[in-house]
Amino acid sequence: MKKILIFMLCLALALGLSACGAKESEGPSEPADSAQSQTGQAEPAEIPSDALLLKLKPSGGDRYTMQKYAIVPGKDEFLVGYAADKKDIYYVLTDYVPGENEHTKYEFYHIDKTSGESERVLSLSENGESFHVGQPQLMEGKVYFTASNSRQNGIACFDPENDTIETIEELPVNASAVSFSGDGRYLAWIYDENGSLKLFSCDTQTRETRQLSSGISEEFGIATLFVNDGICTVQEESSLGSFAISYDLASGDKLSEKLLPEEFEVNKLQGSRKLLSLTDGIGKDALVYMGTHGSEGFIPLFKESGEHISSFSSHILEDRIVINSQNPPELMVIYPEEGLYETIALEAPLFAARVSSEGLFTGVDTQGNQIVCIELK
Repeated sequence: MKKILIFMLCLALALGLSACGAKESEGPSEPADSAQSQTGQAEPAEIPSDALLLKLKPSGGDRYTMQKYAIVPGKDEFLVGYAADKKDIYYVLTDYVPGENEHTKYEFYHIDKTSGESERVLSLSENGESFHVGQPQLMEGKVYFTASNSRQNGIACFDPENDTIETIEELPVNASAVSFSGDGRYLAWIYDENGSLKLFSCDTQTRETRQLSSGISEEFGIATLFVNDGICTVQEESSLGSFAISYDLASGDKLSEKLLPEEFEVNKLQGSRKLLSLTDGIGKDALVYMGTHGSEGFIPLFKESGEHISSFSSHILEDRIVINSQNPPELMVIYPEEGLYETIALEAPLFAARVSSEGLFTGVDTQGNQIVCIELK
């Protein structure tokens, strides 16, 4: 059985700004609180030396269920992405020409998680013209995805029940880092307006667009962006330092703003309504930290890098932190409020791992050509 090569598409977003569900003359609403509202430089909070993991206890029982679903790519087909909830999985395959980033066809497949049956439900092509489709997202039975070609780009919605496709948002010129929330309700992106980086969000149900930050100089920038649980968390750089900033996407209000220690090499910053987590460093030397919106600093989950687990990726899921280990292949689920953790053995490392607001952790087992769904209780 052929191994799947996980394939990440970088979308070159290039279309004029069009407010989602609003008249062009009105423009997006102004941010309630500017991300550059700092009046002075704060001192980075001291990081506790004790490791949180050393204080946690095993949960003492399985708090999860695991299911696996086969995906079968054809010859010269590659996995673009997938989306899953408790009932369904949708995954997207594309054609590939070696040495070129050109794709002329995308096939959408549906897996019924109850029966395990799979079928092709959508085929997209542009009469031989190259175009790009990004990571899909599920919400209330509908599939959302980014799509772009040389002339236009935006967010599309595929309704499997009615077999229809609708463009719900045209993305602005120089937009980047388009990210969906785990439940598909919100998306956010960064817009470069003449060297000023601005953060926008859109509610896919109400079609309302908000401008969350008033502008960061290109000289500094926005390093990471993560949308989850109705929260958008970004790492913003300024002359005052590097800040972890979280916004409430329903109101546009700023939830928290935390100065990051100068020695941090942050490669992943995430947030939910209860927790914040970040990964400092890369690969076996990475350290995972957690905090809350009201706390001053971040607590290390491990005493030393690589001591307890080889972090391949980390994820925040409501009130839990999930660490995806490559060696050995396993998940470590941490329940900070309960003081518990649980390890879940895997047959192989999981790539392209994702979480949803339904307590679902998913990833792709490339050795077994399957999508692994782990429902956390």
